[in-house]
Amino acid sequence: MDGNDRGFDLDSLSLGSLGILSILTLIFFITHWDAYVIFEEAFAAALGGRFRALDILYSIVGFVVTGMTVWFSVLTLIGVALKDVRLALYGASLCVPSLFLIYVTDLVRVGALGGLTIFSLLLILVSIEQVLGGVAKGFVRANRLSVLTGDWRGVLRGLRLAVLGALMIVPGVYKYLYNLPGVTVEITDLYSSIRMLIMMVMPFLEAYLLIFLVTRLLTSIFFVKCKVCNSIMLKRSIPISGWDSEHTLRHLHCPRCGATIDL
Repeated sequence: MDGNDRGFDLDSLSLGSLGILSILTLIFFITHWDAYVIFEEAFAAALGGRFRALDILYSIVGFVVTGMTVWFSVLTLIGVALKDVRLALYGASLCVPSLFLIYVTDLVRVGALGGLTIFSLLLILVSIEQVLGGVAKGFVRANRLSVLTGDWRGVLRGLRLAVLGALMIVPGVYKYLYNLPGVTVEITDLYSSIRMLIMMVMPFLEAYLLIFLVTRLLTSIFFVKCKVCNSIMLKRSIPISGWDSEHTLRHLHCPRCGATIDL
């Protein structure tokens, strides 16, 4: 936590959330003994068989996501009640995607969404969490929003994921990237299943690499990165220090850790 911040430690809250997630999952399996069959079905599907435990999978996801949404809502309300901006934004960054995830799960259950659409929507939900979480962790100092001196790492990462999700949901983009290698794989054993999985994921990695390179070029124009604390900040928000007539000593000082950033 930054020395200028007061309030809850968001890293500790993240670990606490993982603990609650584990407890909810354990409770579900303790109260639903038939749910253990999902592991056998998953292994059979990896070998080329058909996954026949969809109802159990939907039940697990629905139970866990609903429980986590309640937890995130409590964090958001506590942040609002205590006027803790970081905590309120952190809770909202998890609560909002969780609410949408419940709706998406219902659509998947009735077969209203295809696999590619589901994965693209999940990327967009993750991007919402990254943007709001990035604002909470990077922009709030002394319980105030500071965009000019804020750390844009989480926000930029979230924007990249949002562009990726929006791009891959467009018909034809994924198919074009998937067909680029010109290789077809038939699932017959575990090795072929892993190979098929890699081929299905590769179009997303290729598209993300392209998005990353484009945004990296743009961020190098408008942003500057501190090599000590890894913060990414707007160039215009940091005054230039210590230059001479030949501009040989021009540099910046990181407003977050005070380290020197060479130009």
